[in-house]
Amino acid sequence: KHLFFVSDPIKVTIRGAFPADIKIKLHPSNDLGFREYSVDGTFYIAKEDEQNITPGDIVRLKDLMDIKIISKDGELVIAEKSEGSSKNNAIQWVPGSSHTECTVLIPENPVNDKDEFNPNSLRIVKGFAEGYVNKLKEHEIIQFERFGYCILEQKGTDGIHIHFKVNVVRIR
Repeated sequence: KHLFFVSDPIKVTIRGAFPADIKIKLHPSNDLGFREYSVDGTFYIAKEDEQNITPGDIVRLKDLMDIKIISKDGELVIAEKSEGSSKNNAIQWVPGSSHTECTVLIPENPVNDKDEFNPNSLRIVKGFAEGYVNKLKEHEIIQFERFGYCILEQKGTDGIHIHFKVNVVRIR
């Protein structure tokens, strides 16, 4: 299953064309069903993506629509639906009306170049995952698009805890 996750979320308000009901495939080619949301024009994107856009840009919200950036201030992006086409890559988003706080644990190399323990070998990334993650079972493997493959480790009262699926290999 392919889902969206945004780290360091930035709020996006899109003028017009809402409310709307949307339906997005869970996988681009395999028939795994759909995820469905009622959206109201409020979304979140990753801070990294927000930093790469400027007013006047046309940006594609993956599997949804093209938007034209009107303004941004580092905490809020104002946009409107665009009839033009984005020349940029599509960015992932989560609906403002259906998202869940999510913590992703990413293991890095546990040993540094001096063959000593690396105290920074576990990176923690916080953000929002789309609401569909609440339907997943513990230990289910998913792909957060443009982020990586992950395993749902735990559903807690403080959000969803995900482990990034990587294999650390060290060759001597």
